Amino acid sequence: MNRSVGTSALAIALLGVVLAAPAKAVPLDDYQEPLTVGLNGPQLSINTNGATIQSGEPITAQTPLFGCENPFSHHMRATVWLRFIGDGGPVTVSTAGSDFDTLLASYDARLGQVPTTGNVDQCSDNLGPFPHSGLVIRTRPGVDYLLQAGGCEGAACGAGFQGNLRMTLFSAPPNDTRAGAETVQSGVALNRTNRGATIDVPGEVLTCGGRSYAKTIWFRWVAPAPGTAAFSAGGEPNTVLGVYPAGAGQPLACNDDQSAQERASRVVQYVGAGAYDVQVGGAYAPGENSQSASDGSVAFQVDFAPDTDLDDDGYPVPADCADNDRAINPGAADQPRNGVDEDCSGKDAPYPRVNARIFGFFTPFASGATRVDRVYAQRLPRRARIRVRCSGGGCPPKRKLPLRRTKRSKDRVALDGALARRFLQPGAKLEVRVTKRGSVGVTARWTMRALKAPKRVDRCLRPGGKRPRRCSRV
Repeated sequence: MNRSVGTSALAIALLGVVLAAPAKAVPLDDYQEPLTVGLNGPQLSINTNGATIQSGEPITAQTPLFGCENPFSHHMRATVWLRFIGDGGPVTVSTAGSDFDTLLASYDARLGQVPTTGNVDQCSDNLGPFPHSGLVIRTRPGVDYLLQAGGCEGAACGAGFQGNLRMTLFSAPPNDTRAGAETVQSGVALNRTNRGATIDVPGEVLTCGGRSYAKTIWFRWVAPAPGTAAFSAGGEPNTVLGVYPAGAGQPLACNDDQSAQERASRVVQYVGAGAYDVQVGGAYAPGENSQSASDGSVAFQVDFAPDTDLDDDGYPVPADCADNDRAINPGAADQPRNGVDEDCSGKDAPYPRVNARIFGFFTPFASGATRVDRVYAQRLPRRARIRVRCSGGGCPPKRKLPLRRTKRSKDRVALDGALARRFLQPGAKLEVRVTKRGSVGVTARWTMRALKAPKRVDRCLRPGGKRPRRCSRV
């Protein structure tokens, strides 16, 4: 019958108590009575002293032409048998920690079926320079699998073929593959395991700066905006960490040890907005097998600081109202009325105004005519344009009222030249415009009236405009 972990007989075996009759087969010695074990439990400890081999037992002296691994020269002695049920994924079995040179084989055999050389699934001798063995078994859900473990017999075997056999069985973690990467949030510390993790074939990158690693697990993180991300992986294993843009075949960056004193890994990388896949594996030394890769509880975290000055203009958000344009920031000059808030003041800059002042003095006569006494402008800016227009009775010809310009600022400019002492008839209009390119100009218009002082109207003129308007509307 099957023996379970809870039986007293197996408890004696697992505790390594020496049996009274060493010549008799130890418990688990018969493939028909294997120890049924679950996955992901504590390490098993089995005393194989006194274990035998059965008639016709594969990979032993009973099958001299069928050994373990090429050139098939190694066989087992003192074998024990275990059974587990597949979960549909890869299961990693290891004899690390045993005190003798082990061999390990798996059989795709239902309970009660005879294990033969025809239903051997796979066999493992040494993992690199180590005397322990390991297998990764691609299981089918609900299917029985037999495990055969024993001491190594052959010219190149290590010392001893029986003793304290240690064994672990781990199913693959949920995030064993890149397609099954676990989604993580910034600033959240996670503890996961890479025990039982496998290689995400085909083509998974498994070297970083000359360091080999395996037993990889995957995380997915989404950067909400451009910024600096710090990816950290520590804990029990000697970790190696790689960061990949989603869908990329090669890492953006990778790291083995963040310092000579620490086994933890850390990548600090400026990233753009979008998804990133993070690979964390356990390192192993040259000459070792990938199943010897470091494993255990992994502490993983991503920390993120958004870039607050994307355009590198020296002004971070929120002060910079357009962080994707170096020409827009609080220190920029705002171009008037162009629909763009270049200085981040919250509004478009108004046009500058010409601050010139225009004066006119007139004397009405009993005849109804009005005499022009003086006309002038004060506080004229550099490069101002001054135009005097006159229409109606008494006005001089237009050619005598030419456009005038100032090369430099002036306190006062007389404008009455051809108008001085002229008598303008009622209804005649006299207008003075002072403008400057890119600025709001000023105008003054007088309409002559009989026996009254002329009526004055002041207006403003927007740049490029032709018709003066009320200054409050410009």
